[in-house]
Amino acid sequence: MTYRGRIIFFLPIIFFKVTLSCLNGWTEFNEFCYLLSHDETHWLAAEDACNEFGGNLMKSYWSLTNCGEKEKYICKVKKGVTPSPKPTSVTPVPTGHCPLGWLESLKKCFKIYFLDEINGLSFIEVRNRCMSLNVMSNLATINSQEENSFIVSKTINTQYGNGLWFGLLRDDKHSPWLWTDNSPKTVNDYNNFYTRYPKENNAYLSTHADAFRSGKWMADTYSTNKKGYVCSMSKRMYIRFIWEGGDKSPLKKMNMASIHSPELNEGLCYHVMNTENYYWIGMNRFNDTDAFKWSDHSTVVFTKWMEFPKNDKNCAAISSKGLWHGFPCNTQLESICKILYGSALTTPSQVSGLCPSPTKGEWISHGSYCYIFSKDTAFTAQEALQKCIRKSSANARLVSIQDFSEQVWLTFMLRRIEQHSTHWIGLTRQSPDHSFTWMDDSPVTFEYWKKYDTSAGNCVVLSVQDSEKATGFWSKRLCSNSNKLPPKYICKVPKIPLPSTPAPVKGKCPPQLSNNDVWELFGNKCFLFRRGQFADYQQAAQVCSRVNGTLAEIRSFDENFFMEEYAKKHFPSFMKGLWIGLSKTNTSNYIWQNGHKLDYEYWYNLDDKKGNCVSLNTSLNGHWTSHSCYRNYLPFVCQADMIKDSSGRTIGAKVGLGLGIAIALCVLIGIFGGAIYKWQSSREPPTKTFHNRGSSFASTNEVSKYFKETTA
Repeated sequence: MTYRGRIIFFLPIIFFKVTLSCLNGWTEFNEFCYLLSHDETHWLAAEDACNEFGGNLMKSYWSLTNCGEKEKYICKVKKGVTPSPKPTSVTPVPTGHCPLGWLESLKKCFKIYFLDEINGLSFIEVRNRCMSLNVMSNLATINSQEENSFIVSKTINTQYGNGLWFGLLRDDKHSPWLWTDNSPKTVNDYNNFYTRYPKENNAYLSTHADAFRSGKWMADTYSTNKKGYVCSMSKRMYIRFIWEGGDKSPLKKMNMASIHSPELNEGLCYHVMNTENYYWIGMNRFNDTDAFKWSDHSTVVFTKWMEFPKNDKNCAAISSKGLWHGFPCNTQLESICKILYGSALTTPSQVSGLCPSPTKGEWISHGSYCYIFSKDTAFTAQEALQKCIRKSSANARLVSIQDFSEQVWLTFMLRRIEQHSTHWIGLTRQSPDHSFTWMDDSPVTFEYWKKYDTSAGNCVVLSVQDSEKATGFWSKRLCSNSNKLPPKYICKVPKIPLPSTPAPVKGKCPPQLSNNDVWELFGNKCFLFRRGQFADYQQAAQVCSRVNGTLAEIRSFDENFFMEEYAKKHFPSFMKGLWIGLSKTNTSNYIWQNGHKLDYEYWYNLDDKKGNCVSLNTSLNGHWTSHSCYRNYLPFVCQADMIKDSSGRTIGAKVGLGLGIAIALCVLIGIFGGAIYKWQSSREPPTKTFHNRGSSFASTNEVSKYFKETTA
C-alpha cells in the first residue's frame, strides 16, 4: 500500500503567564487586593460584609479601644479570588432593645458602675446588685475582644483605677473558670488575662492608667476587696411596628410569638415585667366574626385573655402581667418576635384516606393517621396493644408521637374527654440497658419526659394530670401495671389511601346466565353480580363455573372497596354479606378458590375465623367474616376473565391493534408516494407548456415541433 501524499500539521506550543489583577474599585498591593468601605458599622457586621466578598476584615485597621463602636473598614482578599459584587449597603444588625440607662453594644446591654475603694462593693455584693437590676441581668459575661473593648472604651476618662468586677470566678486554682450566670465556658473561649496562669480566683477588669494593663483581666485573692462592677444582659428583641402578621416580621426567619402554655406565657412576662407597655403577639383574626388564630399557623391550645376582644380589636398584645388584650391592628406597639428552634408547632394537613374501623365514630382522623382514645383500660401494655390490633384489623399500634405538635394535639383531645387521665403509648424498651423504641418501628425523633422522672419500668404512659399544663408529659411505667387504676390507651394507624378503579380495558365479558345478571368491569376482570339468587358456598361456586369463572378473588383494598360499593348497589336489601372465593383448607389455612395464596386480607376485628368459608360484609364497611359453608344462603359474586380470541389477545386489544396497524400503513404509503413523486419530478427536463383543447396531454406533433425549435 502506497500513499499519494502526506500532510503534516505543526502545532505551535505557546507558553504564557497568567497575570492576576484586582477588580475595579479594589487597590492592588503585593499579592493582595484591598477595598476601603465608605460605610460605618459594628465590627461583627464589617467582618460579615468582608466574608461576603470572599475575603477577610483587615483587623489591624480597627482601633483597640473603640471596636465596639461604628467604624469604616477595609476588606482584604488574595489575588485570583474573584470577590462577589459589592453590596449596596451592609445588612443592618438587629438593634434590639436595652432598658433605659443601659449601654447598648452589638448583642448585649451593659451597665457600668465606677466606684472607688471606699464606696466600692465586694464580689458577692455586686453579684446580688446585678441580679436585682433586672430578672435577666447578672455580672457581665465577656465573650469576645469586641465586648471587652466596648467596656474599656467607656473607662478611658474615668479616675477610678481599682478595676471593675465582672462575672468570672473559680473555686480554687485547680478548678476551671466559670461564669456566674452558668453560661458555658471552654478552654477555647475568649480570655484576656494579663498573666497566663493567674493564681487568684476572682476576676476583674483592669482600669489602671498603665496602657499595658488597661482592659486586661486581673485576678484578686480576696473577693471582699472593694471595686466597681459591670452588669450585662442579652438584648430584648422587641421591635416597634404596626401589626402586619408573622411573615412581615422585620427579622429574617422570625415570626411573631405564639404562646402554647402557661409556662411560656409566664416566661415572657419576666422580660417585660418592669414596663407598663403592651407587646404584640401573633394572635389575630380577620374580622370580629372569625376565630382567633396564630400568625405562624400553629394550633391554638392556650389563651390568657383579660377580656375577650370585641368590635375591631382583631390583634392581641400581652401586658407585663401576662394578660392578653385586644387592640386595633394599626396601633403602634412593640412586638415580641421568635425564631424557630427545632420543629414548629403546626397543624398537619389532612390527607385523604379511610380509617379502618367498622365501628362508626370511634376513630378520629388527624393528618395522615387515625387515632382511638380508648374508653376502657388495659392492665398491661401488651393487652393495650392487642386491643388496638383488634380495633383496626391488625394494622394499628399504640400511638407513636413524632413531634411537639402531635403531643399538643393529643393532650388537647384528651382534655376534651376528661381532665385527668393516663394512657399507654407505644414507647418501650427491652431493659434499662437498651434504648426506647416505638412499637410501629418509626424513629424516636421527639421525647417529652416528666421532669425528674425517677420511676422504673420499660413501658411509657402519657399523663394529663395538671389542668394548667397544656402538653401533658411522659413517664416510665412497669409494663405489667400493678396499680388499682390501670391506664387507658391510645391507638394509631396510617390512613388507608382512597381506592382507585383502573381504567377499563375494551373487551367482552362472558354471556349472562339470566336477565338478572350484571357484569361489572374492574381493569381486565369481569365480576358477575347475580341478583335474586341466594346459595350456600358450594352451590355458588358451581354457578360461577358455568361462566368459566370462580367466586371473586380480592387482591387489594381497591378491589375490596369496589366490591363493597357494587354489592350495596345490586343487593341493597341484603346487608349481611356475600360469598367470596376464600375458604379454609385441610391445613387450617385460608386459600383462594383458584389456588392463589392469601396476600391481602381485610378481616373484621372481632371475627374468630372459625368458619371455613368467607363473606364480604357490607354492613361492616366491607370487612370479611367467616361462616359455615353449609346452611348459610347468601348472594355471591363470580369472577371471570375477558373473552379472548384464538391468538390469546382480548377482543378489544385486537381491534385496537388492527386499527393502529391500518393507520401506520396509511402514513407510510403517503410518505413513500410523496418521495417517488418528488424523485420523478427532479428527473424531467425543463419544458414549455403545451395546450390542447381536447386533451390534457401534449400531442405527438407538438412534442416534435418543440424539439425542432430547441435544436435549431
